[in-house]
Amino acid sequence: MSNNDNPERWKLLKEIFSNALELENDEQKDYLRRACADDLSLLHDVLALLDAYDASGVIDRSMDQLKVSVISQLKSREIIGKKIGSYRIIKELGHGGMGDVYLAERADGVYQQHVALKMMRAGFLFDEQLLRFQSERRILASLNHDNIARLYDGGISSDGQPWFVMEYVKGKPIDEYCNSRNFSLRERLKLFLKVCDAVQYAHRNLIAHRDLKPGNILVTDEGKVKLLDFGIAKLLEPDENTEVELPATKTGLLPLTPSYASPEQMRRQTITTSSDVYQLGVVLYELLTGVRPYDLKGKTPGDMERTICEAEPRRPSMALATKAGTSINIKKKDENSRVINPAKSDSIGQFRKKLRGDLDTIVLKALNKAPQRRYPSTGQLAEDIRAYLAGRPVSAHPDSWVYRTGKFMRRHKWGVAATLVLALMLSFYAITITWYSHKTLIALEEAERERAKSGQVVDFLLAMFEANDPAEARGATITARELLERGVGQAEALSHQPAVQGQMYSVAGLVYQRLGEYEDALPLLERALDISDSLYDDAHPEVAQMHFYLADVLHYLGNYRKAHAHYTKAADLFRNIPGHISLEYAASLHNIGASRHDKFARKDIEKALEMRQKLLDDDHPDIAQSYLALGNYHLLKGEHEMAGKYFRKTLSIVNSLDDDISPRMASMLQSLGQGARSLGDYEQAEELLYKALEICQTLYNGPHVHIAMCKKSLADVYRDSNDFSSAQNYYNKAMESLKEAVGNDHPLRRPILQGKAEMYSRMGNHAAAEPLHREVLALLESVLNPHHPRIANARLSLGTCLLALHKYTEAEELLVKSLETYRENPDGYHESAKKNNLEQLVKLYEVMGKDSIAKKHSDYLANFAGGE
Repeated sequence: MSNNDNPERWKLLKEIFSNALELENDEQKDYLRRACADDLSLLHDVLALLDAYDASGVIDRSMDQLKVSVISQLKSREIIGKKIGSYRIIKELGHGGMGDVYLAERADGVYQQHVALKMMRAGFLFDEQLLRFQSERRILASLNHDNIARLYDGGISSDGQPWFVMEYVKGKPIDEYCNSRNFSLRERLKLFLKVCDAVQYAHRNLIAHRDLKPGNILVTDEGKVKLLDFGIAKLLEPDENTEVELPATKTGLLPLTPSYASPEQMRRQTITTSSDVYQLGVVLYELLTGVRPYDLKGKTPGDMERTICEAEPRRPSMALATKAGTSINIKKKDENSRVINPAKSDSIGQFRKKLRGDLDTIVLKALNKAPQRRYPSTGQLAEDIRAYLAGRPVSAHPDSWVYRTGKFMRRHKWGVAATLVLALMLSFYAITITWYSHKTLIALEEAERERAKSGQVVDFLLAMFEANDPAEARGATITARELLERGVGQAEALSHQPAVQGQMYSVAGLVYQRLGEYEDALPLLERALDISDSLYDDAHPEVAQMHFYLADVLHYLGNYRKAHAHYTKAADLFRNIPGHISLEYAASLHNIGASRHDKFARKDIEKALEMRQKLLDDDHPDIAQSYLALGNYHLLKGEHEMAGKYFRKTLSIVNSLDDDISPRMASMLQSLGQGARSLGDYEQAEELLYKALEICQTLYNGPHVHIAMCKKSLADVYRDSNDFSSAQNYYNKAMESLKEAVGNDHPLRRPILQGKAEMYSRMGNHAAAEPLHREVLALLESVLNPHHPRIANARLSLGTCLLALHKYTEAEELLVKSLETYRENPDGYHESAKKNNLEQLVKLYEVMGKDSIAKKHSDYLANFAGGE
């Protein structure tokens, strides 16, 4: 008989255990040393009892059950090395209220695999525990999610103990993982969102976890979140094979962890998914502050229940500030990111400031005592966190005009500041005229007109603050459209005040543009330009600005010729205003340079950059755009080292703008992804493009041209990395998104068709590529002049395809024309394409038997300095 089966020894063990429970940690340790003396076995058994009491969440558990638990834990050591089913036990990983978990390995020789094997603890085969154990197996079998540990196998051991095998997750609890890696606030929230997604999946499958805590949320070294331990999960809708509802409590056993339990769990009330929302709130509280909402240390079960059900937790920002002996360590990870670790000591002011406000409110809403006042679902909790990360209003706040406007102004500091500065300048101008010209009736009338104009425009702008653009509304464009339509109606009634009317049309057009409603923006901006032309001469900045705004919209609509004409007009008008510099002037030059394929392109881009550097901070997105354009310039010239240099400068700024969720940020990420692809870094390209796609899907409600083009760019990456199956899938998705967004005839069909044609050519399916190449060439010829390099590219692609199909005569015509166009651009552009063109002509003339012409082009190639 073992020591633990000896009644006298058990009596001593129980006495020491009971006394130890009454003591605080330090006193407890001293008492155990004295009581156990040199009996290390006795000390181990008492510690095992205390560990079982602490780990299993017991509130009123009988000593007889604790005796069974401890003896079982001691006997479990004997199982090491034994075979259960097809698995051999390696070591114990842990234990809970119902069973023990072991690391095991496949022992049948089929394949090597480490798993977690969970076995009901000996002596715990009471009806309710067995029912729970079987329920956990059934629950895990019904779940198939990347962030939930999977069930592999199960059965009954030779001595009648149920067991099942789960995915073995080697990781750290989520809070330890974040602290060990000094995660920033944003990184913690993004990781927590993965937890929310897994819990929401379980909820959609009618399963509540009921024991969410950091120990049940592990993160692997690769950053993968895994949700564990559905041992007390509840099926919200039992299946047809379940006739008995799982008991919440019997024999004094409450299956929960008090520090993370919801009020309704503590009161043994009905459990719903709302309890999981509460527990996620506790986990988030701890993840952001390093402490739990309530200090339950040393409290009796009754005190625990009263605290959780009645006491109000401190706001996370206050809990962070008042935690004794700890604060937050903030240190530089690199130039553009900060790392925050609540477990270490340093300044906490910055972190507390970030918690104050929205995050305080989000966490406290999840922790509301009343289930009906929490978030209705885990998905809505996650939605508010995503809104916070994007700088948008969160639902936990009253949806007030002041609050939403405040959020708008913080998200658009530059735009709002510029607007308010403009309004103040107009008002100041009106007051100045009134003050210095009060004796002149004409001056008074002019002052009054300017004052009225500025006041009406300001009122209109403030109304537009509620018409959230995508960065605010996350696609909720209905309200915005209604407000805009009312604003446009107001503007139409102001024909007797053309200056005010023009500015209102301009503002409404720009908001439509930011909503992605370019067709609606176009006529408004055209009207605004007409009014400006009628009111002012060409030396007035407003005329140049309107040409610039109109060019932007035309560009988004794919009317590149008209867009280029208006950008050029805007730049010419700005240039003729003495000493003028402005962001619109810089942007006009930037867009002209970025679309040019001649020696003036770099000059325009660098002049735009110089102007922006005078007007903006070094890490402003406009500066990043200029670096990006210079990177693309060098890429086109085949100067990959210089291209990479400017792409890295761009990415450095982009990484510092993690809060920027805007169409421009998505566009820059997409362009950076395309650049990385061109430089052969497919992994980084894919990462950047997925970020761009994520932003676009956040900004726009449903199909949109930007979403379509992100998918097209991803397809290009898969094509170039020879993953043709994924490439075809994404080309099809891109075309479908574009069709749903703008119909069949949008000019952006062309790059999707072009990418798909190139994919077929690389696959060797030239017959499938040929019609696509022809359609691309026809589309380009309909909008560009015949000598444009893009037409040369299309001719080169079609000519190469026809060469492979042995259609030599037409191939020759196309390849000769494309080479002529490349030679018309002697400034180092398109060197790689020019080299490829020469190579194709050499092949063509060799197969046609035109050896002298082939040799001539071969000689050109021998002396060729460009390309790679």
